[in-house]
Amino acid sequence: MKKRIFLHAMVIALLVSSVITVQAQRDNWNFNGPGIKWDNYLEIESYVVKGDLGNTSGSISLVVSGGTTCPGYTFKWEGPTRWCCAASATSANISGLPWGWYGVTVTDCSSPTRQMKTAWFWVPKQSRGRGKIADNELMTAYPNPAGTEVALEFSLTNTGNATITLYGLNGQEVAQVFNEAVQGGELYTRTVSVANLPAGMYIVTLQTDAGEHQQLKLSVVH
Repeated sequence: MKKRIFLHAMVIALLVSSVITVQAQRDNWNFNGPGIKWDNYLEIESYVVKGDLGNTSGSISLVVSGGTTCPGYTFKWEGPTRWCCAASATSANISGLPWGWYGVTVTDCSSPTRQMKTAWFWVPKQSRGRGKIADNELMTAYPNPAGTEVALEFSLTNTGNATITLYGLNGQEVAQVFNEAVQGGELYTRTVSVANLPAGMYIVTLQTDAGEHQQLKLSVVH
């Protein structure tokens, strides 16, 4: 009887030891999916966006780090329909841009599965106020993508009350960031912290009691 109890104890000890060993190995891994181990994440480390002065003079410059280079990253850009050159834009720096939304997918050479990073950027049309809002826009956001905070700059045609609300892509309200009376023709800026928001895409909605309305996409990256 004592021998049987001793054998059972040995088996349990071995099983516990195996579980602890496997857990310790897993804790040292950096998982991005079942069976995939990446120790060095691909990241868009920083970026600079310059606005379009009305003569397709906008530009976007990225600094990418991490992942596996072999010998370099690949970049696939997309943009507004009036942009001529999406097919030939294959680097971290693009210029000659008309104002609008631009998206990029960066890919490395990780094996067995390559890492991919996607981000969206707004190139403003610099034409009025402090040069951030296009003639046919009420509001813009910069920087976009935003990491810790974003500045919402807006100017209305009519005097009245304005509300700015942040929504998730599922339509659920995240926060109301502005609800005040404003003067028509004046330029306003509201800085909003996004440091505690999960990374992803959001919708910013501007609504006034005079019926003015605009939505824009905001990308949050950490």
